[in-house]
Amino acid sequence: MLSIALASAATLGPVIKDFGPVFEVNNAAPIPSDIKLKAVFDVTGAPDPGALSRKLESVARYLNMHARAGIKPEAMALAVVLHGSATRHALNDQAHLKRFEVEDGSATLLDALIHAGVKVYVCGQSYSAQGYGDNELRPDVQLALSAMTELTVLQQQGFSLLP
Repeated sequence: MLSIALASAATLGPVIKDFGPVFEVNNAAPIPSDIKLKAVFDVTGAPDPGALSRKLESVARYLNMHARAGIKPEAMALAVVLHGSATRHALNDQAHLKRFEVEDGSATLLDALIHAGVKVYVCGQSYSAQGYGDNELRPDVQLALSAMTELTVLQQQGFSLLP
């Protein structure tokens, strides 16, 4: 019987230093050294506008835990597709503040993910349905025709869907 030994507390880093706490796992199944991890995170729903999105923090956790397991960040291709109420994370700082009267609690995390090479897409259907304008979009977020379209395209490009 394989026992799972976890460290007493989760810690941060090394890729995303302020987000994405992970536990050390001893005796985990080996990950092939030549692996290329391609994953797309389907992010819908959002906490209160000033709160941190745990769904986005999962992306940081993915980066951190695999880097600790010996997977180089350049061997990971990650994407996030925002839709539903999570489209508000695609707003630039000024638009979010104006619309919600508070800074986006996930803005710093999203900046760190993008800086780490994560591609971020927002559903054009949800974005339009929320009444957001072209001038409100973060410059580092790509507007997709729809979440369904982008999720399909990315999966056909070899990305594994992580809902």
